[in-house]
Amino acid sequence: MTFKKKTLEMADRAGFKVLGIYPEPAASAVNFWYSMQMEGKKVTERDSEGRIHVLLYDLGGGTFDTVYMLLQPSGKIDMISSGGCNHTGGEDIDMAFARKWGEELLISSSKLFRLFNL
Repeated sequence: MTFKKKTLEMADRAGFKVLGIYPEPAASAVNFWYSMQMEGKKVTERDSEGRIHVLLYDLGGGTFDTVYMLLQPSGKIDMISSGGCNHTGGEDIDMAFARKWGEELLISSSKLFRLFNL
């Protein structure tokens, strides 16, 4: 049984009416969009039809995932595409950052620690 099917089964057992399941990066984009609306923040970058284009990257958990979504003026969210790579992300990305900026981060951190007497 797939993770998606297990999730649907658990939701059904809990008495939830499932309207849809988004992959993880899409769920993050949806959460971001609704949070912005709740806080009254406006997005000014819209296309000629008033839509907002969202391209979200998720580098956590050992995968590199992406999702492309359109946020409609009506509030409807259309997930256009999603995909990922199981061989990039998580520790791979952490190590790449450490190799690239590790020394600079250590120097900056030590300055910060001295500044705050940590």
